[in-house]
Amino acid sequence: MESKYRTQKLKKSADFARIKKVRSALNLTHWLTAFYCANKDLGLRVGWTVPSYVGPAVIRNRMKRWMREDLSRKGTLSELNLDVNLVLRKKTGVFYRELEHEGMDAAIEELFRKLSRKDA
Repeated sequence: MESKYRTQKLKKSADFARIKKVRSALNLTHWLTAFYCANKDLGLRVGWTVPSYVGPAVIRNRMKRWMREDLSRKGTLSELNLDVNLVLRKKTGVFYRELEHEGMDAAIEELFRKLSRKDA
């Protein structure tokens, strides 16, 4: 069983549907949007939507890996009782190939800064 104080993954389609229905959004950058809603004392749960127009599987998996790495460093924010879906938006395929890890890290940092402010 996973600890309440670790970031957990959203896996069930019902969870993604609930987030979509509530539709609270944060536009973090022109290419990344976060949809979120409160949950009942389940801690921070994060999922991501990386559509095929982002690029081939290698690029999509890189984006997901970078998000997982950034989220693992943010373990102290797991006291937030939120479900978050990170959605990569449509840009040219070349954009995502040229995106650096620091760009993703800055966007995730901005997400948690804004979420912490809203929760307080």
